[in-house]
Amino acid sequence: MVAKTDVIRRRNTINRNLTIARQVDDIAYTAALNTSRVVIPKLEQDLAIAPGKPKRPIQWTSEKQRKAFFATNGFGRGIPTRRTGGSTKAWRGKLERISAIVRVSITNPNNYVRFVRYDQSGRRSVIQRMHRNTGWRYANSIIDRWRREYRAVFAVNLQVEIERRKR
Repeated sequence: MVAKTDVIRRRNTINRNLTIARQVDDIAYTAALNTSRVVIPKLEQDLAIAPGKPKRPIQWTSEKQRKAFFATNGFGRGIPTRRTGGSTKAWRGKLERISAIVRVSITNPNNYVRFVRYDQSGRRSVIQRMHRNTGWRYANSIIDRWRREYRAVFAVNLQVEIERRKR
């Protein structure tokens, strides 16, 4: 009889611990969801800002680049190339919950955005000189700034959610 009672107690303790763990996950997810509703739209808006007109004369990164541009009719976009806003309007932030992990991802499906906005964090930059001279801001520095903001807002929302659940 003693052994059976011990097993039941252990099972009850495990169930209680699992319930607490699920509640912690739910609290963290709710705080992340509330944070994402505020921060992600501001991040997307910040990434959507384009600089003014290109600086003239164009400073090509290399002679090879200049020749390729004219040989391909503006890399297939015509000459003079006009901005479509495609790279600035395509940024999307998304909150994902995978089991107990909550992740925020920022994506841009345009493969050419790396030549205009992306610095490979300490590696050789692929941002073309003409885009840097025009005033395009590095996307990763904008994302880093908003990452810090996200963490600060999340900390507040987490505390609010914990207090709300205590009542």
